[in-house]
Amino acid sequence: MKIILLMNLGSPKTASPDDVGAYLNEFLMDKRVIDLPFILRWILVKLVIVPGRKLESSTLYKKIWLENSFPLIEITRELANKVSKFSKKPTYFAMRYGTHDLDDVFKKIKANHKDIESIQCFPLYPHYTQSSYETAVVSLAEHCDRHDLFEKVSVFKPYYSDSKYIECLANSIKNSEDLTKYDHVLFTYHGIPLRHLKKADTTNTCVKNDCFCPIGQSDKPRTIKRDSSLYFSKGFENEIDPFNCPSNSDNKVCYKNQLEITSINTAKKLKLKNYSVSYQSRLGKSPWLTPSTKNVLSNLGKHGVKKLCVVAPGFSADCLETIVELGEEGREQFMENGGLEYTVVPCLNANDEWGQLISDWAHDEKGFYSLDSKDIDSNSLIGKF
Repeated sequence: MKIILLMNLGSPKTASPDDVGAYLNEFLMDKRVIDLPFILRWILVKLVIVPGRKLESSTLYKKIWLENSFPLIEITRELANKVSKFSKKPTYFAMRYGTHDLDDVFKKIKANHKDIESIQCFPLYPHYTQSSYETAVVSLAEHCDRHDLFEKVSVFKPYYSDSKYIECLANSIKNSEDLTKYDHVLFTYHGIPLRHLKKADTTNTCVKNDCFCPIGQSDKPRTIKRDSSLYFSKGFENEIDPFNCPSNSDNKVCYKNQLEITSINTAKKLKLKNYSVSYQSRLGKSPWLTPSTKNVLSNLGKHGVKKLCVVAPGFSADCLETIVELGEEGREQFMENGGLEYTVVPCLNANDEWGQLISDWAHDEKGFYSLDSKDIDSNSLIGKF
């Protein structure tokens, strides 16, 4: 029996402060999310962040509570059902944090199927970072070891540049909105600390290419010439950091470079001229990728953009960040700074084309790699793709 397993981030058990606090504890104590020494991470998370944020976060989670679950969970469940329908294979889903954890899901799979031939795992993150894709796969390796499944499990590599994914993403955007009525399209992604970029750059590609992230050698942003117009320019070039990864970069695990590839290829597919990229959900005071989505939303309105379409390709399913942070808080910020129309395009969620594409990937059996014990609690998977 060939089985498909989808993996996503997760949600709290309920929107209560205690459940939200427990979820934040599990999430933020992950050393790949906050990569500080354990004692410093423990103090920061247990004594500062969670006590200070669980009530506020609980209020936000209550806005998206669906009586007995959260959108991320239910969308992923629906997607699993779609993939199962298209692939004709049993399809399960698991979450990295919170409910529906891998241990319970593997127990269910083993109880339901005595003749497991393979488990094809899809981390629903198109881009590679240590705090999303990597932690999901390392956790998967730990559970494979616990359940003696190493020989059965394979993992799908990040798909940020896959042409079929780009087409699926572009179609989803185009089917949702008439882009011709907007002045600008903003691609926004979850931000990461700059030190995470440097950790992933094991080949010193950023330094060799003189990148500005700023972990290369350059100390000032500079624009790399490309074929397409990358930024809507009405005097705010200094406000928004230009695309600056060399177009021929071979750093396959550079998050910033991956995002540029996704954004540029999607924009080309949609024939966009006026678009840009920003980063949201910043945590802490250390340097993160810029520009921040909050700053961009303010600056766009001030510099003549009146109608804005926002796309969040890094999220496979709508969740707190897309529904509240972008949909409510982002709207308010843009409108307060001169905007007239603001739309957030839904994520791929469980649309048919997306479900069919995952099914096709599983059928082709290309783009997968195997796990082994060396992947437990290590960064070795960086070299697997």
